[in-house]
Amino acid sequence: VLSAGQGVMCTNKKNSVSGTGESFGATSQCWPTSGIGRGGKWKQGDGNPRCYQKKCSSGNLMVKIGSKWVTCPQNGGEVSAPSGYSGSITCPRSTVFCV
Repeated sequence: VLSAGQGVMCTNKKNSVSGTGESFGATSQCWPTSGIGRGGKWKQGDGNPRCYQKKCSSGNLMVKIGSKWVTCPQNGGEVSAPSGYSGSITCPRSTVFCV
């Protein structure tokens, strides 16, 4: 089980972290990352899990980083953060969430 650290619950909308593109709420969960950040606030490679919103679209798992959605590989694996962010997120197989 991953934890975003310091008792952070990804489903709690009251949480807030700037610079990592994280989002909190009912459809958010903790994701393993290589350290997503922007503006040099976080170093790439810090490996901290982070909270991101997820959704399914046409059987594809998508993760929201900042205001942009990235599509995860169908078989799972690493996907780069969108423009404006550094780092990457590790996705499970799409079938884990998208049936």
